[in-house]
Amino acid sequence: MLCEHVIVPLMKTFMSLFIALSLVGCASKAPYNAPAQSESVSKIQMVRPADPMTLTQGVEIEINNKYVDKLWHTSELVTYAKHGDHNLTTSVGVSLGFPNVTGFNGAKEFNKVFNFSKPNHFFKVEFSPGLLAGQHIIYEITEKEFKTLTN
Repeated sequence: MLCEHVIVPLMKTFMSLFIALSLVGCASKAPYNAPAQSESVSKIQMVRPADPMTLTQGVEIEINNKYVDKLWHTSELVTYAKHGDHNLTTSVGVSLGFPNVTGFNGAKEFNKVFNFSKPNHFFKVEFSPGLLAGQHIIYEITEKEFKTLTN
């Protein structure tokens, strides 16, 4: 009796609130506007190798807290950034995690500052499991390694 009248409505309220907050979080990210190509701009290329542990997760990529795009398994991302220091971020929203290797069906946000000084920079995004939650880490790699991962 208590279950029907108290717990079920409470669960419905909780789920409604959870869905509403998830949608607000997705809509609140400002888009990244890549600069026009020039001598003082670097071409940024990222790849996400296949990883069965995070098969259902799309990794959101941000530059300086501006949403660029979402990387799925074996996908590539190309954008541009002015020379200088830039904060690259990975994050994962709510996802179906089976098995749940990322902790609470998500992953911790990853932030790192990279200096773009060359015409081309190559990166790979790999999942690193953790005790409570893992994270998708961005590693700068060589062009040769990038081509190996994308062929």
